[in-house]
Amino acid sequence: MGIRGLTNVLKQYASREELCGRVVIDGPAMAYHILWIARHNVATILDEPPYSLLAATAIQWLNRLESHGLEVGAIYFDGSLPTSKKEERHRRICERSHEAQKYFLNTISGIKANGQVPKRFVPDPTFHVPAILEGLHSQARYRDLTYLVPGEADPYCAADVKQNGGILLTSDSDLLLYDLGPTGSVVFLKDLQLDLGAMGEASSISAVVSRPSELCRRMSLEQGQASMLRFGFEMKVRPCYNLKGLPHQSEWAYLEEAYDQEFAAFIREYDGSPDLSSTALDHKSFLDPRISEFVLDWSKLGTSKDPASPKGLTVWLPSLVDRWDRASAWDLGTTIRQLAYSLYQYGDSSRFTVMEYRRTLSTRSAGQAVEVLDEPDVLEATASLLEHVDRFIKNATVPRRLQWITMCLSLEIGHAAQENKESNALGLWRKAAKAEGRLDPSNWDAVHLTAQILGTLYSLRILQQVLSIWKGGSLLDAVSSDQVKRLQTRLSTLPTLAEFPAATEMEELFEHLHREGQLDIISEAVRVPTIIFRAKGETSQRLKNRQPRAKRREQKPTRARAPHSQASANPFEALSPGN
Repeated sequence: MGIRGLTNVLKQYASREELCGRVVIDGPAMAYHILWIARHNVATILDEPPYSLLAATAIQWLNRLESHGLEVGAIYFDGSLPTSKKEERHRRICERSHEAQKYFLNTISGIKANGQVPKRFVPDPTFHVPAILEGLHSQARYRDLTYLVPGEADPYCAADVKQNGGILLTSDSDLLLYDLGPTGSVVFLKDLQLDLGAMGEASSISAVVSRPSELCRRMSLEQGQASMLRFGFEMKVRPCYNLKGLPHQSEWAYLEEAYDQEFAAFIREYDGSPDLSSTALDHKSFLDPRISEFVLDWSKLGTSKDPASPKGLTVWLPSLVDRWDRASAWDLGTTIRQLAYSLYQYGDSSRFTVMEYRRTLSTRSAGQAVEVLDEPDVLEATASLLEHVDRFIKNATVPRRLQWITMCLSLEIGHAAQENKESNALGLWRKAAKAEGRLDPSNWDAVHLTAQILGTLYSLRILQQVLSIWKGGSLLDAVSSDQVKRLQTRLSTLPTLAEFPAATEMEELFEHLHREGQLDIISEAVRVPTIIFRAKGETSQRLKNRQPRAKRREQKPTRARAPHSQASANPFEALSPGN
């Protein structure tokens, strides 16, 4: 995650040169670099590049590297982060939550095209890292070079450079503190520069290259990783922007008794070298990073014999861009994620609580607890979800993507009914019906619905990936084999991240659903009267005159309210027949 001021100091002792040969790429850093490139003209969240464009930009960027003399040797993505970084992650999620809340409050009356807030405060897209990872896996050229490692990517990048040679491309200065071998070097992504030839053509790529061996020589430090670690620790304890600001080496903090434990913990982060064998790297590469982390953490809990080990799991959900005066858009998919967590631990005698971090404004927040389901509830919820998926994902003539979005809208209406609240989807549906199918995508109700759809689709993706891990395992012996296989088959048709809807798509979403007959399916599923769409050029009065009075009474707007009955343990009860 970098050390403040380290990059600026070290750049004074590095030099720009033409790049050639093998490169190893820090995947998360590359994903944020691609986002930075693609967001050049972004002023609001409505200008965000779609995930498909981010993935395409990443592939084009890699192709450009290779066309100018560089060879992509490996790209490493985090499959999990160490528990020692929990405090830092908590702090970052709070910072992002504050930024997202501030953006919402500054644009609550509507998101204007020219942007009311500085570009740097526009929230990042929720799934850009896994979307780029997914895009790389779809390309034969980069599929076998892209690794989701069972840990943090940084030490794998460093170990690869040490073992196989090359240049490490990253954005984190602390990669220089790893053992990169005698010839290893680091280049920061934003320093890459396309150089022009004599005729104005792009001829080569150059960058400021930092070699630990050369840095030690120029800063009069002893050669080796130990010197770089001592220097890095000094910068962490006493940040400065040039060597003149540092005390003499004889006074460095690592020599002080007060810093003994802190220095020992610091060097442990950069000590050792992970196994780069094909067996060690044969992790579940098809998983998303956050789902991989859940799987790895659960495996550790399941095998730990330490009585002091934690009895719960932590899941860090990325921030959705939603309304801050309503419940988090992640709430809608909670029951689906609950089923995923429950299925994964199914058959284990231990009971775990999953703590989800969604959005929070306080570092003292303990997250939201999600209890795993008992065996009878797991079986019931699995069968019930399959029933509802079968209801919506069945018409071969309708794009599957639209069918899944239709199901998400139905779940939102049912969830609102259970909570005895206004349905956001129904409200926007009525607005669209009165406006020839059009909505204002800059309205925060539409933005919030986009977030609810995204959160629900991603919750289904979590379930799909969990089921794919357990395929043919003990889960199929415990739960009805036929049900699980059918659910796996249905979930395999989920939209890719590149196909996830953007906020601007809300403008015509209900019109598209209307044309495909999907709104009638929602009406039948959630038992609300069909909301008649006004045809283009037709006035509302003519539409009313065309309908029988009784029919108009039937279609008078109603609020989606839950019946006064005891809540069911079935998380999908709101969509069950007979309610």
